[in-house]
Amino acid sequence: MILALLLLLVPSAAAQDELAELGLSTVSVEHYRLGVEALEKEAFLEAKGHFWRVLITNKNHPYSLLGLGRSYLGAGELKLSGETFDKCRHLSEECALESAQLLLQMKRYRPAVDRFERLQMEQEPEVDSAVRIGLFEAYVGLGMAGSALDLGTLYFNQ
Repeated sequence: MILALLLLLVPSAAAQDELAELGLSTVSVEHYRLGVEALEKEAFLEAKGHFWRVLITNKNHPYSLLGLGRSYLGAGELKLSGETFDKCRHLSEECALESAQLLLQMKRYRPAVDRFERLQMEQEPEVDSAVRIGLFEAYVGLGMAGSALDLGTLYFNQ
């Protein structure tokens, strides 16, 4: 019985899809879904096309921007990926995390630290481990061993 009650509290995949599709026209929903499917198949060019079609009429749709950024990333277009994640980082925590992780991948440690620190402050007290690990890596990349050790100690003492 308790398990059944807990399952009711966890949003289903369908509920998450509804959130992503909220406010989109029928045509845009179809392109969004096709973009997600193409991204899952690693058909990055196809995915970009579908997400762009959504963004023509919904320029700030965070999930389409996230999908487009991931499509660019998968195709190895890091600069375009970063620009796309920057457009939605204030609209979606996922975009902000992707943006920070991309900066880390590009060895742009100072802006990565800024993004990860902002995410950490927004998430406190329950900070996602991906944020903590990214911040740790960015500190190490900047040569800030003391900050990295402090963060690691705090993380493992929780």
